[in-house]
Amino acid sequence: MKFPSVNVKSYLYLIDRASSQKRLDCSYCGAENFSDRDVWICYNCELANYGAMRDIWMNNRVLVDQIAQVNKLIGMDDFAGAAAEYDKILAMLGEPEFLYSAALIHKRNSNHEISLIRYDRMGFMEENAVHKDNAIKESNGAALLLNRASAALEEQFKKGIRQPASIFTFFITNIKLGNLKTARRAIGMLKVSGDLYLSKYADIVFNAELLKPEETAAASIEFLKLNASVNAVYYLGWALFKGNRYREATELLTGIRKYVDTGNMDAMLQNIESAKEV
Repeated sequence: MKFPSVNVKSYLYLIDRASSQKRLDCSYCGAENFSDRDVWICYNCELANYGAMRDIWMNNRVLVDQIAQVNKLIGMDDFAGAAAEYDKILAMLGEPEFLYSAALIHKRNSNHEISLIRYDRMGFMEENAVHKDNAIKESNGAALLLNRASAALEEQFKKGIRQPASIFTFFITNIKLGNLKTARRAIGMLKVSGDLYLSKYADIVFNAELLKPEETAAASIEFLKLNASVNAVYYLGWALFKGNRYREATELLTGIRKYVDTGNMDAMLQNIESAKEV
């Protein structure tokens, strides 16, 4: 497939205009997003937020305060504390979306533990062993939560409960698990549901997971015709990077960096700079 034409400035203008839309906090991770849609995908956790259900969660002040505390702890790099705080939410609410969100935080804590492993100083072996054990424990805990979320959704589907947002949660959960066959089945379910917004976004993620930059770029551009989404522009930047179009990728990702607060953006920009030096 030929790489589609990309007008970087037009997409940055699109996002700049969209940034004036209503600011909305994600029901599940608390990240601030902008959207004028009843259904929208969080740039941070990639869960679908939708009107009626979002109103229920956002009116639960205990939940809102707990998510705020989780984010405060994450801001302090206390990922273990954040994971423990989110586990309190699971004791109150066991919906698949909260299981998924808890899994992401446990995975972040696992990555944090790995980052603490040191080989450049003497006497660190015992401490490294502790960090390794913690990382494995947290990673396994994240996988368990994701599998619980997926299983719970499968049970809903068996009962004939197939809301598009739930199908999308099933899709993104299995993407995180690496279950591409199941994720592909979820895309099929989304297409049957008739939800163009969620199915087209799923196409972006799935192609990126398959490491297909041309297809990811094409799917991102198609989605951007529906919605001015920071997520879609991010994936378009990834596709440009993987397509060795470093200048355009840097310009695009740097341009949307001011609208989002995520380490993924910074990490990709660093990877682009490293690729330029090779």
